[in-house]
Amino acid sequence: MLNQHYNEIVEKLLPAIANQIDSKIPEVRFDALKAFSDTVTQFMCEEKIYQPLEDTASTQLLNELLLRKFLANYGTILTANEPLPLLGLKLLSVIVERNQAFVLILKKLGLV
Repeated sequence: MLNQHYNEIVEKLLPAIANQIDSKIPEVRFDALKAFSDTVTQFMCEEKIYQPLEDTASTQLLNELLLRKFLANYGTILTANEPLPLLGLKLLSVIVERNQAFVLILKKLGLV
């Protein structure tokens, strides 16, 4: 079902969830990052949706979301209390594994 509604989820639901990653309430931050991470991981591992070598519309949409919502908050995620840094590192691992171009982006952002 997630795969059928990919565009709506990436355009509307995931940005709303990602906005809660920097919440003042620790439980909200955890729940938001967990939901974001689980959903993004599923989409990135689905080859019909995420094709970094093809640069499809769905791949571009997910990449833009990762840049604007996840990597923009990555410093905050890493300095938060556990288990947020672990969740952030797991998602980053999936991102870099599926699209090695993100390594260059991380270097440009000064995150590695």
